Amino acid sequence: MLEVKNSTPLTGAPLRYRNHLDATKIPIQFEEISSSGEQDSASIAKSTPTDGATLTPVKKAASDSVKIIQESEKYTIWAQHDSVLQTWLDASMSITYRNKVVHCATFAETWELLNHIQTVSS
Repeated sequence: MLEVKNSTPLTGAPLRYRNHLDATKIPIQFEEISSSGEQDSASIAKSTPTDGATLTPVKKAASDSVKIIQESEKYTIWAQHDSVLQTWLDASMSITYRNKVVHCATFAETWELLNHIQTVSS
């Protein structure tokens, strides 16, 4: 079993953050809002994290109306929680393991890699 600082075994996670262990449960990052401010659910598109810009006007050729794409509230909350979990995990592990997971973008990636490292070393 992989041990982290303070002898905390790396076998479980806080129950309310279980969804952060499953990369398929990451909320949709961007959603399109019509110019009247109503959410257009038919045009919601999944996207990977970007540079943090939250509002981007997009012109539609057919109607020439302006659509605004913004970061969804669910994704924003998820990203904040994921950052907290990532920080907690980074602070809990030794520098040896931290150097192995520094490239991981999400808590789920870090957790998966640490479990892989543990499996390979056992």
